[in-house]
Amino acid sequence: DGFEVPLKEAILLKKNTRYGIRALIKGPSSQRGTNLINPVQCSGVTFTFFTSEDPGSRTDVREGQLPILLFSL
Repeated sequence: DGFEVPLKEAILLKKNTRYGIRALIKGPSSQRGTNLINPVQCSGVTFTFFTSEDPGSRTDVREGQLPILLFSL
């Protein structure tokens, strides 16, 4: 059980550039992924995840709330 969080518009990502995704999740405790794969390769693209520099973040590269990232080439 989950939900989609669509972006208002497509974002063109640049190679070797770090991007951050932030979500404010309210309500009761939710499930979180653990033992994540890092880096992830798909369709010739490599995604490398880093621990957030945000001191308020409660997730890191080992466990987190965003289980999937959809992209197109």
